[in-house]
Amino acid sequence: MGCNIEKTLIHPIDKTAYKETIHENLVSREEFINQTGIFVSPEYFEYIYDMEFKKSGVSAEEFVQNYEEKFSTCVQEMPLHGTFKYEVMDEDVNCVGEYDECYEPNIWEIVNALARNSKAQFDKRYDLIYIT
Repeated sequence: MGCNIEKTLIHPIDKTAYKETIHENLVSREEFINQTGIFVSPEYFEYIYDMEFKKSGVSAEEFVQNYEEKFSTCVQEMPLHGTFKYEVMDEDVNCVGEYDECYEPNIWEIVNALARNSKAQFDKRYDLIYIT
């Protein structure tokens, strides 16, 4: 039941934005989301890489194509209705620094920005605790 989403859910992040780990033998997290249509946080993507992909013994292409059917644990599907409103000046959700200056993010990109911000904040706290 492989799923290849035709619409780009999350557009490429600006080169100067916070960088996540990209594994040479697997697609980036954003590309994983775009191809499967399943949102995963940076932390959970690392779990998928370490605990599912490495043990699967299949190529990255096969893994991503068959992720929902063969490798996922429990995907929750939630229909989206209505309008999502946010304050443009709220830097946690406006995606400034992630994309071009005058970019209007979609809901996937806003959730992605929140997840990336959370991961960056966690990494910063972790570094402060264990470096000092």
